[in-house]
Amino acid sequence: MRKYKRKAGLKFFDFTFEYFDEYGLQEYIDFLRSQKDYKNTSVTKSLSLLKVVIRWAYKRGYHNNNQFEAFKPKMKTTQKKVIFLTKTELEQIENAKLPETKLYLYRIRDVFLFQCYTGLRYSDVANLKRCDVHDDYIEITTIKTCDSLRIDLNKHSKAILDKNKMFEFPNGKALPVISNQRS
Repeated sequence: MRKYKRKAGLKFFDFTFEYFDEYGLQEYIDFLRSQKDYKNTSVTKSLSLLKVVIRWAYKRGYHNNNQFEAFKPKMKTTQKKVIFLTKTELEQIENAKLPETKLYLYRIRDVFLFQCYTGLRYSDVANLKRCDVHDDYIEITTIKTCDSLRIDLNKHSKAILDKNKMFEFPNGKALPVISNQRS
């Protein structure tokens, strides 16, 4: 018999490992969709993390309910659309005429183009230090995933770094990255 408590119209379950058979896992999915308003990608991720914990406990003998292994619900998801700039669009940005009175736009453009040419996130470019830059590559540990990356520099990314080599930026930064937030 399934037990759950109701409080202000929301379900709060008394979870045990035995609860998470096929029926319990489906109730968990229904809860995430109806009460938490999760979309399928978030539901899939939450279910996957829950199954990791249940599997860990099962392997260590904390319970003997292995029905979670057979539970594989069909979730409709869409392929993430990869958006990128074409070579022509990048050239248009590079060659765009900017007002001489607004030098900060040149710096912003350089940082944006550097991101395009290296594939780095804003946070990683903002964290890029001169000591991370080598002759033909950069070595960086990403902020979001903590991955250690070695990225080869092409002539465009090298040119941007060379252009900014003569300037000193705070904390040994390699590029003049401005704040990501504006009010």
